[in-house]
Amino acid sequence: MALHVEVVTPRGAALSADADEVVAPGVLGEFGVLPGHLPLLSGLRPGVLRLRHGGKQELVAVGAGFVQVGARDHVIVLTETCEKSAQVDVEVARRDLAAADEKLRAWSRETGAEFQRAVLDRAWAEARIKVSESRRA
Repeated sequence: MALHVEVVTPRGAALSADADEVVAPGVLGEFGVLPGHLPLLSGLRPGVLRLRHGGKQELVAVGAGFVQVGARDHVIVLTETCEKSAQVDVEVARRDLAAADEKLRAWSRETGAEFQRAVLDRAWAEARIKVSESRRA
């Protein structure tokens, strides 16, 4: 029995696939979902969504959002953005990572929404780089 996984962004469906296991970057840390998992709703942080099926692994960069594990082994990922490895422009991602690192290193004010945005931007850039590296592996 497999999980049916759907990734949906504001632009529409980004991915629809079956998987034996899904590992998602939850706001409290990564968590795995196997067939028969109890219903669950979790916040999603920018990171790498891992889908394993038949001994193969697919990595997808996802932005912030939510993951819903529902009845009948249906996993829905609602995210602001999603990129598969072939869609990642690794040079842009590296520049984004460097810019976010520089902004965070120079931070001297109290943390707040702007600081959290920089942290999320860094995580998004890092996820895109990891996903792009997976296509070379």
